[in-house]
Amino acid sequence: MTEEERQESDGEREISDSDSEPELDPADYEKRRDLCLRQIILSEIQFNKLKIILRDLKIKQVRSSSSCFSETFIHMTSLRRVEQDRTNRYAALLC
Repeated sequence: MTEEERQESDGEREISDSDSEPELDPADYEKRRDLCLRQIILSEIQFNKLKIILRDLKIKQVRSSSSCFSETFIHMTSLRRVEQDRTNRYAALLC
């Protein structure tokens, strides 16, 4: 960058800084600050509620899938018992 370009960019910075909002008086600054802090706190509360909802849904999903697995396991176990009983009866008839 040449010296002229640096001076131009510095001049642009000075202009852009002077174009910004006028300074707030301390009372307005405190009001805006309080509003921003309230918005941040409310956003954090909403975020935490959403995390809890998602966690609860995940727990339900896991319980549902494990419940389904348990029911399938019980059903398969009972089918095995029925098959075992049939096999034992056929074996008894053959002997």
